[in-house]
Amino acid sequence: MKQSPRPQDLLKTQAYSVEEVVEMLQVKTLLPKDNDNFFKNIIGNTSIVNYFTSMVKLLKSESAIEGLGTEFHPSFLLLGVVGIGKALTVYSFAKEMELPIIVIDTEKLLQDFSNKVIKGIKSIIEQYDRSVVLFKDVNYCDQLDSDKAISLFSKLCNIKNSFPKSFFFASASETAAYPQFFYGNEGFNTRLSFNAPDPKEREKLIKKFIKNIPHDEKLDYDKVSRDFIGFSGGAIADMLKKAWIQCVLDGKTQLTYEAINSTIYSETFGSKVRKMSDKEMKLTAYHEAGHVIAGYFGCPNYKVSKVEVVFRPSTLGLTDSETDEDKLSYTREDIKGHIITSLGGKVAEQIMFNTNTSGVISDLASATTLAESFVKYFGMDPTMGPVCLQDDIFCSDTLNDIADIKIQEMLINLENVTTQVVLEHKDKLVALAEALIKKETLYKEEVLAILKGETAKKPATPKKKTIKKVTSTSTAKTTPEEPTSNDKDD
Repeated sequence: MKQSPRPQDLLKTQAYSVEEVVEMLQVKTLLPKDNDNFFKNIIGNTSIVNYFTSMVKLLKSESAIEGLGTEFHPSFLLLGVVGIGKALTVYSFAKEMELPIIVIDTEKLLQDFSNKVIKGIKSIIEQYDRSVVLFKDVNYCDQLDSDKAISLFSKLCNIKNSFPKSFFFASASETAAYPQFFYGNEGFNTRLSFNAPDPKEREKLIKKFIKNIPHDEKLDYDKVSRDFIGFSGGAIADMLKKAWIQCVLDGKTQLTYEAINSTIYSETFGSKVRKMSDKEMKLTAYHEAGHVIAGYFGCPNYKVSKVEVVFRPSTLGLTDSETDEDKLSYTREDIKGHIITSLGGKVAEQIMFNTNTSGVISDLASATTLAESFVKYFGMDPTMGPVCLQDDIFCSDTLNDIADIKIQEMLINLENVTTQVVLEHKDKLVALAEALIKKETLYKEEVLAILKGETAKKPATPKKKTIKKVTSTSTAKTTPEEPTSNDKDD
């Protein structure tokens, strides 16, 4: 007589139903007829889109597959920040291949990746002769200890290898940790990195996302695009939505550049806490003005973008400068100029108030790091010569001691240069600081008008005197040289 299976044995062998797994893991399945994503609609990562376009042509060619052999089984590990377009690319691949796509969120899978769940996932994939499967955000596996992470990654690879006719993708951030076997012959055999959109791509994305939002018809898209350097497409869309919501809350009827810029600052550095006291405002205004004066008159191709004296959770003031995305390396003069810019706030405090505030900490850290690189790593110091004193390269303690002295000498000498620059343009320092005290925030055109001593007059009327005021000046598009765009004062 055949014995009935024990309950514990049933638990080991049975699988969750398709419906149970879909509900537990929120698995999303989209058939080709319901998928309206195409490669032609993707903005950014042109090289990756072209790669997959060619891959689709190859995979749809029976003769090509015969030539490559039955062992040709491409699978892809996609790396990049959230919102960069990894999932969109996979959806488009599925549409172009005319296959259903199954999306499994590994954040949900972390809650339970028992054999029952894995068998349930396989049951979902088995519904189709051929499909595209995406394990989304496998970087959440960082939350597991080593043994559990290896177990989960092994099971993902097992699922992949159980369906040789289907195409498997896994998406993760660039910094995600995963076992070595996850990328290779047993795991995902092709790794692709997604990059942030370039200036033209950002401009296209901005126009696409604000198409249905009431906005200023004279909006400078090139200017807005510069504010979104390093942002993914998803992050740009999210920021524009938040900016529009803030406009509505403020009673404004259209989206403006100032609203977008203000939202970026609030999301990055925190919203305004409260108004500073008159004394703190004055100290901070002269500090920030010092950075601008030192940068504008002492750093090659320095281009100010915005200056503010606003009390945020992590800062009292910010000086932002435009970034030249085409510049990939820096000269001696560039680095010295950036150090001078960093020291401008400290020098301005010393000149105007004969003291220094704690707000110089981030400036000094930046200046010291640049000076260290100048002397120790880039071989730019004439006394030290062509040496690189990195930790993994052998060098004597004596050489390191000399380098430390040269770093200190460099910072002291450049502080003296900064002092000369700021003193020479003290009138501009005062004018800029006083304007900041009045308005709290000054944009590029307003700052340049002060630095160039430009003013404009309102037309005189019989009842009113002529009033002088700072106005925007038209400037050509420039390519600044600034490795770090924000000066933050603690």
